[in-house]
Amino acid sequence: MKRALVTALCIAAALMLWSCSGDTNNPAGGTTTPPAGDTTPAETTAPVEAVDLGSYTIVRADELDTDFSKYITGWRTSLNTALGATLSIKSDWSKDNKQNNTVESGADVHEILIGDTNRAESRAAADENSMAFGYVVKYTNGKLVIWGTDTNATIKGMDYVLDLITKGTE
Repeated sequence: MKRALVTALCIAAALMLWSCSGDTNNPAGGTTTPPAGDTTPAETTAPVEAVDLGSYTIVRADELDTDFSKYITGWRTSLNTALGATLSIKSDWSKDNKQNNTVESGADVHEILIGDTNRAESRAAADENSMAFGYVVKYTNGKLVIWGTDTNATIKGMDYVLDLITKGTE
């Protein structure tokens, strides 16, 4: 059952990457515009057998409004129920990174990155996309990135991922 969930998530991530390769309507109702230059992902997705979201940590930006922070907590509860897991949430703040520089980590650090975190993968998603409204869901370097052009778009991306997972458990 878990493999079906992971398969659905990987397929969704691949579809989202594909949707960014041209001007197409995305599930959030906006349009995507391809980034300048090469649209080939810099990273490849891991084999389906290697992805187990139940062992991931949800990472959010340190400075969020209270409503969005509460939304992420509720989303995590729903995700835990769907996966039968106990995911934790942490902010991207670190006493060693007070300037909020980009944090690079290896593929062995498994995280679900929500919105504008200081992780290299989140920042790459933001830098690679110039859409007016929309979100990106992609799996890269051991991380599931859910990034939106604003809070509402990020929430739509989170809902999209949760919907894929919950449909896979029915």
